Amino acid sequence: MINLKEVSNVGLAIAEYNELAYSFCQLDPKQTESLKELWNRISKNPWLDSSELEMWQMINLHIVSQSWSNTSGGYGGMGGAAITVTYTTIIENNYLGFACIFYGHDLIYVCDIDDKYHSCKYESLPGLSTCKSKLKTFYVKRMR
Repeated sequence: MINLKEVSNVGLAIAEYNELAYSFCQLDPKQTESLKELWNRISKNPWLDSSELEMWQMINLHIVSQSWSNTSGGYGGMGGAAITVTYTTIIENNYLGFACIFYGHDLIYVCDIDDKYHSCKYESLPGLSTCKSKLKTFYVKRMR
């Protein structure tokens, strides 16, 4: 059985990833330096040329089911005491060495594809509250 909401979320996550090629360093002014560190792997210019854009669009897409210890899911924080299963969309750009993690269609964090990432990926990717301590992150969504 196909859940149309989940299919829609994956499509929206891919669209958001594609738009990041034009606004990546502007995701969060407080995290600009780490975003620029990653951007410099991609391009020495503020805008991607056609070959760099082609590299940006060469992705691996993973949709995984993750279990969380409460109803807040991967966002962390207060939630009801119930095991919650949600889908996580992972867009990996192996050529450039980073992964974008989406809950639904929300970009939650961008991390380095390194040994720590691979060990977490095959067990369970960390949630929003623990990703900074478990992975090398370039961007982490700030909750209001």
